[in-house]
Amino acid sequence: GLFIPKKIKKYTTEELNSLSNLSYQDLAKKIIFPFIGYFMTEAELSLIVDKSYSSFRKENVVDLIKIGDAKILELFHGPTLAFKDIAMQLLGNFYEYYLSKNSKQINLALQPCQLHELLHLKRLHQQLLLLKRFLSHQL
Repeated sequence: GLFIPKKIKKYTTEELNSLSNLSYQDLAKKIIFPFIGYFMTEAELSLIVDKSYSSFRKENVVDLIKIGDAKILELFHGPTLAFKDIAMQLLGNFYEYYLSKNSKQINLALQPCQLHELLHLKRLHQQLLLLKRFLSHQL
């Protein structure tokens, strides 16, 4: 379901100015923590955010570039080169954290196109493993 908070923090101008100098990871931590309640500590959130974005090709996760008079936010620096990496890397680590603390299962409902994507990624992963084995024998 959709999570809707009971209250949304209203930031002062000073608070917004202080957020503008943070890295993407630190900004994520500051914004997410008030919404997670007792789910995890601030230190645990910090570790999960850092882990989630450690595989991105840009240190700051996203890049804001200027082309002419326009500014464009690049959202493709994650492991699969898709904008969805920004949310899914973090979400996957939240699931992992939850499962490590509870002896429960998480059932995911996928749409057919998402299932097709997962199967494609699994096949691609298998092919890369085969290529890696082949190359290791060739060297």
